[in-house]
Amino acid sequence: MLEGFRQDIRYAVRGLRNSPGFALVSVLSIAIGIGATTAIATLGNTLLLKPPPGIGHADRIVVVGRTDDGQGFDNYSYPTYQDYAAARSLSGLAAMRIETDAMSLAGENGAHAVHGGMVSGSFFQVLEARPVLGRFFGPEDDTPGAALTVVLTHAFWASHFGADQGIVGRTITLNGYPATVVGVAERGFQGPFVIAPDLWVPIRFGSRFGIPESLYTERGAVWLMAIGRLAPEASVMSAQAELGSIAARLRQAYPRMLEHHGVRVMRASLFPGNLQGPVAGFLGLLMGIGGLVLVIASTNVAGMLLARAARRQREVAVRIAVGASRRRLVRQLVTESLVLFGVAGLLGLLIARALIMGLLGLVPQLPIPLSVTPTMDWRVLGFALGTALVVGLAAGLVPALRGTRPQLVPALKLESGTTAGRQRLRGVLLVAQLAFSMLLLVVAGLFATSLVRAHAIDPGFEPAGVQVAALNFQLAGYDNTQGLQHAANLLEQTRHLPGVTSAAIMVRLPLDGSGMGLGGIEVAGNPYSAEQNSWPADWNVVTPGSFATLGVPLLRGRDFSATDVAGAPDVAILNRRFAIRLYGTEDVVGRTFQNGDRTVTVIGVAKDGKYRSLGEDPRDYVYVAFAQRFMPELNLVVQSADPTVPRGVARLITNTEPLVPILDQRSLSNQIATSLFPQRLALWAAGSLGLVALFLALLGVYGVVSFGVTQRTREIGVRIALGAEQGQVRRMVVRQGAVLAAVALVIGGLVSVLASKALASILFAAPGPDLVAFGAAALLLGTAALFASWVPARRAAAIDPMRALRAE
Repeated sequence: MLEGFRQDIRYAVRGLRNSPGFALVSVLSIAIGIGATTAIATLGNTLLLKPPPGIGHADRIVVVGRTDDGQGFDNYSYPTYQDYAAARSLSGLAAMRIETDAMSLAGENGAHAVHGGMVSGSFFQVLEARPVLGRFFGPEDDTPGAALTVVLTHAFWASHFGADQGIVGRTITLNGYPATVVGVAERGFQGPFVIAPDLWVPIRFGSRFGIPESLYTERGAVWLMAIGRLAPEASVMSAQAELGSIAARLRQAYPRMLEHHGVRVMRASLFPGNLQGPVAGFLGLLMGIGGLVLVIASTNVAGMLLARAARRQREVAVRIAVGASRRRLVRQLVTESLVLFGVAGLLGLLIARALIMGLLGLVPQLPIPLSVTPTMDWRVLGFALGTALVVGLAAGLVPALRGTRPQLVPALKLESGTTAGRQRLRGVLLVAQLAFSMLLLVVAGLFATSLVRAHAIDPGFEPAGVQVAALNFQLAGYDNTQGLQHAANLLEQTRHLPGVTSAAIMVRLPLDGSGMGLGGIEVAGNPYSAEQNSWPADWNVVTPGSFATLGVPLLRGRDFSATDVAGAPDVAILNRRFAIRLYGTEDVVGRTFQNGDRTVTVIGVAKDGKYRSLGEDPRDYVYVAFAQRFMPELNLVVQSADPTVPRGVARLITNTEPLVPILDQRSLSNQIATSLFPQRLALWAAGSLGLVALFLALLGVYGVVSFGVTQRTREIGVRIALGAEQGQVRRMVVRQGAVLAAVALVIGGLVSVLASKALASILFAAPGPDLVAFGAAALLLGTAALFASWVPARRAAAIDPMRALRAE
């Protein structure tokens, strides 16, 4: 048996070597499809399946989050974490801030921004992590009154301290406080999530890094997530049941604060909680795009294998005549297909690697540190080779079965035999290929027109020429009074820099994906609802000049001024939508509302805009004066047409505020581009692979029509001999491709309508079908099909009837 398979492989290789054109086109076609799907599978494996490096027994790690009315996955309070830590279904539970906190590391040349993770003393023990130097935190490090200690990541230790072996015991300065380095983590260890800190500090020292001390005792505060390790005999379900009982007891004990709160236990992944769904959905979309290319390539190759089997009828008939069994012949032909797909699978791994590097190169610079290193482990290799095997069998089996049932006498006489069934099967394969190509092109068109619409949306501000520097004055150890003075001084000096048109300070930037709440708003005689008196809204804290810097028109009233300071009457500017909702008119200057114990006077109305994202629904928005509600974490916003201004701003910050590191510096236009990254990535994937699919479809049409011309050579020769003109012959041949293309466009169009509905939630879609995307895809594919049919049609029209008849 083994020797027989070896013979089959040798014969398959020899047969493919004798048809280099067929082998090259087939291998490249399949390799692109396998490469695309393998690249996405690699990302999915890294982001959703593969455990983060450095974590022991990662299959036992779970994340614990809060639910509201049974929905969602969110942070909860420190006291609640302490209650959950008593669960016996968990061998350990650690609290952590899921996001990193900006910290200031003192250095010889001023302060440097670092990203610090705040974790409880049990964090490293729960994850079963190991240090390469020193030790990790213990419970004694995470108590009030203990000395501040710090653990470094391997990458940060190598980049900032030169991998100094004597780092353990050294004192560094974080936010002006001395901290002792007690350990260095293993290479690659970053914790359980995709966010990668530079270092970790015990969570009980949060007050030194911007966390109010009161949060450690407030039951209703939501700022922590927990990561736990299941006890040896426990499961996710048993942990969920036990923690659910604890949550129920807490709701009874604290009904006002925890009335709607529950708990959810989930397997840990790089993306915790509710983030897994969107990430998995987006990767599924990309996988669908890559899978379509693989299906298109496979149907194309299956069609070529079918044609190849038809041309080998005499060879098959001879082998049957001399005693070869049909089973043996089928095995031989299937082996050829598997060799073809196996070589394509190996080449697909190389293409997948190149695609992954290209995808990572498209990721924009983000203000938060992310670490994703896609690697091809045994899961990915198994996926690629398994895909090649399954698709190879599927594509090769039908041509092998049909090709080994020739009519012996006609085949031995080199006659065409009965090929109608085989030609119909090739036609079916071609229709499927064209329909899938139509779908892929429509998806690319949908994302392209969606991006066009996104850029046509009026965001309510002018991003051109606006540069942003993110700062946090608390990192210098300033209190609110000192921070306000230093921020005002920096802003004034920035306004006098050469080339600066205007400058301002804003706590929130437009389209940064986040919001801010400063409490509800109450207006006499206009409650929000029968159950809730105060109106919710998004807030921003800004200085005078912010509206001019961003180009936001003031429709009524005035901007903030130098007199709007602490101690003066509180003032606010509303967006037009909120003004009308609160007071029934936009003529609201001088009206007042209550915000907690503050009576706030409206001094202006600003144009509506987009605040968190371009695709958001209209929002109620309130601007308040920076001098009246100082916040240390802020953005210095500069308007200038001079490209050297960002460097000048950076030098100014370093010189005037050496203790305040620049956390991030970018243009506002870049931030908008970052917010559209998922759409751009989907367009890149669908567009590039759509062009590949179009090329494969063109080959498929050419192959089917050309094969039809070959099979009908005698018929065409007779028609020409009887007086048929060349134009008539060309039209007859082109009609074959046109009919198949028309059927495929109808089927592909119907499937594309369903796809457009499924993608509606992530597209900036127009009301109704996207006729531009559908029309462009149909026109492109139809034109390609006609062009591919025209080439064999010209060859058919040039047939010499005498040679055609003699050949038969």
